[in-house]
Amino acid sequence: MWQPRATDVRWEWIGEAWKLFAAQAMTWSLMMVIFVIAIIIPFLPIVFTLSAAGIFASDWQRGDWGALLAGLGLTLLLLVAAVIVIIPLSVWLMGGLYRAAIRQLRGEAISPGDIFSGGDCFARLLGAVLLLLLARIVVSAIIGIPSRILHQLGPLTSLLSSVAGMVITGLTFYTGPLIVGARAGVIEAISASVEATKAHLPMYTLFALVVGILSYIGLVACCVGIVVTGPLYFLITAVAYRDAFGLPGAQRAGQLRDPYAPPPPPPNYGAAPRTKFCHNCGAEAPAVSSFCPRCGSTLPA
Repeated sequence: MWQPRATDVRWEWIGEAWKLFAAQAMTWSLMMVIFVIAIIIPFLPIVFTLSAAGIFASDWQRGDWGALLAGLGLTLLLLVAAVIVIIPLSVWLMGGLYRAAIRQLRGEAISPGDIFSGGDCFARLLGAVLLLLLARIVVSAIIGIPSRILHQLGPLTSLLSSVAGMVITGLTFYTGPLIVGARAGVIEAISASVEATKAHLPMYTLFALVVGILSYIGLVACCVGIVVTGPLYFLITAVAYRDAFGLPGAQRAGQLRDPYAPPPPPPNYGAAPRTKFCHNCGAEAPAVSSFCPRCGSTLPA
């Protein structure tokens, strides 16, 4: 049902995505601020718990192992709870970011509130994320079997596991936009993405790696740069999805009209000419005249 019409990697997708971001930089930055804050909030209980580390230290010095273990256990429990909350929350917000990218490609107005618009595709997107996460875990476990027999193989199996994870990312590059933009199911989206990328798998693996680095490079600048680099992941993926599968109503960055600009005036089709010219002497006369004012010849109707 979702057959790709083009499957080759085009590096100009990155440049076009940057133009799209620059056109709505404030909106995208605000959406990323909302995303980052929402991800941080579940960790606040852990921060408050760790703030009692001085108490734990005094318990340690007094030899109060029970209090120390209770504090560490509570911290671990809160960490697990935070992860359980963060995965669905981030997937829900990612659905809104994919939708905002697709809407902008169609020339529609976007707003920071679009980040909350992924509710209709949340279950399918979460299913795909969990299924791909499970696939990575299984593949890593299989690759790691030799290292359990021969410990010297540990670095090699770790490298192979990382490469396998990047290959899976390359194969499933279009899964997100297919679920959000084409309303595909989990298996259908993954299958269609694999069909589109398998012919150029090395390039898609490299491209997905580069896109991932670009989108997360903002973390280096004290997490501030993520509001600029984070949106690029969703915009690049949406632009690639448009070219690979087609997106009705979508255009290229240079062709998009500002959705907030007033509409252009309608063309003046069929406007009557104000003057006409004599075929005999070339004199100009009002359009309503029947005879030439210079030579008296009959003017065309």
